[in-house]
Order: sequence, then structure tokens, then C-alpha cells
Amino acid sequence: MRKVQQNILIRVVDKIQLQGSKRLIDNPKTFFEQLATEPSPPLLINASENLQQMNDLSSAADVLAVARELFPENPYVWISSGSVERKRNNSSLARDHYKKALAIGTKEKNDQVIEAANSSLKELAEF
Repeated sequence: MRKVQQNILIRVVDKIQLQGSKRLIDNPKTFFEQLATEPSPPLLINASENLQQMNDLSSAADVLAVARELFPENPYVWISSGSVERKRNNSSLARDHYKKALAIGTKEKNDQVIEAANSSLKELAEF
């Protein structure tokens, strides 16, 4: 990841840690305008991963909820959402997210997404 992207990622995560994720959920446009940046699937997924590493699964899930709202056709957002819900012991919602990723991957004929979603669904079934 480039240095500028890392700096933005750090600023996003810091803002969520300091102010909570409610501001992001309530008004994503203003949240990102205040940071002078545009949201993107990679930025939101990486922010969620950082929050997960800090064991803040609730904020990580909130970030991905915004990502799903802004980028509903991005299968990686759905796969990441499923992973967070699995960690939160919400198997039903995790399954729904993985299935949505699978549907998008199938529609796009994206073998990488199809494989990742199927693998996640299989792991969830064994969980």
C-alpha cells in the first residue's frame, strides 16, 4: 500500500476510534469530506481489518455496513462482511453475506470471488 493510502487509512481508523463509528454510519459523505478523501472498497475493507486487529468488531462491522451501502456490487465487501460476522458469532448473517458475494461473483463470472465465497461458506458450515 502506498504511503499516502496508509496515511489516509490511519486517519480513518483514528477518527473512528476517537469519535466512534456512529458518525460514519450517520453521514458517510461528511465523515470522508472531513478527512479530505473519497471512500473506496479497499479503504473501507482495510479500515475494518485494522479495527478487527484492535478487537473492535462492532466498529469493523459498522465500517463494512457503510461499504455495503456505498458499494453494493463489490463482492469483496460482502466477503469481508461475512468474515466479521463470523468472528462476531453471527453465522446466519455471515452466511447471507457470503451468499451475496457468491451471487455477485457468479454474475460477474469472477472465479476468484466464487472460490473465496464457496470456501468461506464451507468453513462456516464446518464451524
